[in-house]
Amino acid sequence: MVRCALALNSKKGRDKNDAFLIEGFILIDEALRAGLEIEQIFVRGGAEPSAAGSETAAWLASAEGCCEDICSKVAEPLKTARPIALAENIFDEIAGTVTPQGVMAVVKKPRAAGLEEVLFHASSILVMDRIQDPGNAGTLIRTAFASGIAAVVCVNGTVDIFSPKVVRSAAGAIFRMPIVPQVGAAEIIAALSDAGFSLKAMDMRGGKAYSDADLTGRVAIAVGNESGGLSAEFAAAADEIVNIPMRDGAESLNAAIAAGIVMYERNRQEKQVQGEA
Repeated sequence: MVRCALALNSKKGRDKNDAFLIEGFILIDEALRAGLEIEQIFVRGGAEPSAAGSETAAWLASAEGCCEDICSKVAEPLKTARPIALAENIFDEIAGTVTPQGVMAVVKKPRAAGLEEVLFHASSILVMDRIQDPGNAGTLIRTAFASGIAAVVCVNGTVDIFSPKVVRSAAGAIFRMPIVPQVGAAEIIAALSDAGFSLKAMDMRGGKAYSDADLTGRVAIAVGNESGGLSAEFAAAADEIVNIPMRDGAESLNAAIAAGIVMYERNRQEKQVQGEA
């Protein structure tokens, strides 16, 4: 099981085992609230690998910063996923973080959302066009959820959403909203058009100021790769190019920050429309 957990630090290992890693009480609690299946729990030191589930549950309950609600939910899967206590160096190697939180879990991947299914139910979409930085991808997912965006669609070439850094940066949002992984640009563009979505493509090099764009209704907001920007396909297919005005001499904004501004502007416009209705 330890070898399997180590393999989950690579996309190949996550795909092969249909699972991914999460670390810390808060993310474990979020995963349980979302109904995900926990296959194994590891704790850092403090007990022998053969320790009984009840002993490890007691360890979790006494751990610093663990509230009763989280403890009760973390204890539940221990009935079927016996926790394994690992030596600190082994735990740290699997966790891969500077300051490991002392508990992590192997979680079965949720069913991947289908593009047509998502577009049928959703009224707003964030399209991540080949986003490569895991921190950006996780922050985009987290902000999309927080701002009221209904789903996320990942274009081929986007970082794996189940990589540890994406999962940490998304802070539980990855468990709470539909995310369509790895779809071709042409397929996404055609599906958005068929479903009646207006495509707003973000590009700092031109277009209309985000505050002047109509972001209400069925809308998809596309944000491009950190270094190369939006792909030619999305730029050509967009109903509107949207930019964020900046003062002279300012460098372009981080992709996650820029998209966050536009997503919250959509939220503001939608609330204004609903208030006027």
